[in-house]
Amino acid sequence: MNEIEEDILGGIDMAFDWFERNNPNLKVICDKETMSQWYDFVKWCYAQNGEGWAEDQLKKNPRFNFEISPLMKSALSECDAWYCKYAIDHQQTAEDYFGEDEEGHWKALEEAYDKISKSVDTSSFEKLSKISL
Repeated sequence: MNEIEEDILGGIDMAFDWFERNNPNLKVICDKETMSQWYDFVKWCYAQNGEGWAEDQLKKNPRFNFEISPLMKSALSECDAWYCKYAIDHQQTAEDYFGEDEEGHWKALEEAYDKISKSVDTSSFEKLSKISL
């Protein structure tokens, strides 16, 4: 894992932390495995690299054949907010990593988001959509 991916994961961790804070009963009703799946959901959403992009993917991609639940909307909201806050920091980390090579840092940033996104098993998302507080 490179510095760019680590920086993005820091934003993901912040989004997940606030998702948990705003839904304190989630840990009560979900086991460790399900909480790990929620983390993966947040990770995937954040790594879609833009406000609203994750929700668009969830609505438009036929592999996601479920309704977006209120809990999922809460996670999406945290991802969008924290992505918005940290996107410039992620870009700066990529610039620092690549120096003057502007094309290289944009490509590396996109590759980092893509790698993080692809590391998530999205098959649990439908299960998560059925969980309510």
